[in-house]
Amino acid sequence: MKTYIYRARLKDGQSIESRLNAESPEQLQQILISGGRTPVWIREPNLWDRIKYAGILKSRPKLSDKILFARELQAMVSAGASLEHALRSLAKHRKHKGFKDAILKTLGMLQSGSSLSGAMQEFPWIFDSQFTAFIKIGESGGNLEETLEYACTLMEKSHKRKEQTKTVWFYFGGISLLMAGIIIFFSFYLLPQFIDVIKRFQAEKKEIVFPFFTRFYLELSQYLVQYWYLALLLLALIFIGFRILRLSENARMIFGKISFHMPLFGKLNILYENVYFAYLFASLYRLGVLVQTGLELSRQSAENPVFSKEIEQLRQLLIEGNSFGQAMEKSRYFMPSIQEALIVGSDTGQMHKSLTAVARVYEILGDQQSARIQQMLQPIMTVFFGAITLTILLALFLPIFTLYEAIK
Repeated sequence: MKTYIYRARLKDGQSIESRLNAESPEQLQQILISGGRTPVWIREPNLWDRIKYAGILKSRPKLSDKILFARELQAMVSAGASLEHALRSLAKHRKHKGFKDAILKTLGMLQSGSSLSGAMQEFPWIFDSQFTAFIKIGESGGNLEETLEYACTLMEKSHKRKEQTKTVWFYFGGISLLMAGIIIFFSFYLLPQFIDVIKRFQAEKKEIVFPFFTRFYLELSQYLVQYWYLALLLLALIFIGFRILRLSENARMIFGKISFHMPLFGKLNILYENVYFAYLFASLYRLGVLVQTGLELSRQSAENPVFSKEIEQLRQLLIEGNSFGQAMEKSRYFMPSIQEALIVGSDTGQMHKSLTAVARVYEILGDQQSARIQQMLQPIMTVFFGAITLTILLALFLPIFTLYEAIK
């Protein structure tokens, strides 16, 4: 499927502009008309559209806020409240302005005749494709309460995974920031005093040859003091460039492959992608979603584009008439037990049970592996931090002997 940008008019005459996935512009036109929206124009996205709809320029609510919203929406639907009443009530309690505005606009579109899933699709930086897909399934099957339960469970598992990853990276980032702070303090405060001493000795025509580490940090200090704004500008450009580069499909594929092959984290990333796929596909299968449709939704929800491509390859092979066993022969990133669960489940009709059972085991293994990586990083970072500190101490104290000889 391709992503298209469109402008359409609602029944009340309001004009909206958003994006949607479809096989072709003609199919998207039919989707819009069936959802009560009259298309004005449809086109493929340019770079600015990708930046706009990726939410780079918008403030996003936390995942925990989205989970709370979904849980509250499920509770109100279970209690028999109408969607309009539920959305109006939930909007009042949202502290995030962008989140609140998105809910109120969704409510307005709902009152204009749009479906809830169709309205939520207008705000992809708030409601992701997975959440809106579950909403659409619930609307079509009349079991919105049940699909919201599955959506909430998957969001909670995704939140747990991201928090575990953050814990590891925060430790690494905290140590790195501490080292950067020490180097900056050393370069901006201590070394400039040495420079003043050097200038006085040079004025007296005394040749001073400092050790390598001292010369290195002296050069670094002079550069940072003189061109600090260029260093900050370079960091800002790298950050912005990286965010924009990730909008390119080729760049995302490269980053995805790096993520799957990087030391320590590569196997863990593959494991978690398999776990999330298994839980999501099992939920969709249990809700009665067709296999090909479930794979398409799973492909859209996959965080790593390499794994997303793997799911799409599986879907195409099944469409061509291959069995799960034949399709899995070309798989690179599906874990062996996930492959077996798909093959056995397709034969027995109990795919949701086999996938869920395997996913629980892999989830435990992933948690254990994440804890081991954190334990491994602690001594590695300690040694690295000690080495940097040692070079700073050598750069600071070795010149004392050099200056002493010069004074003599």
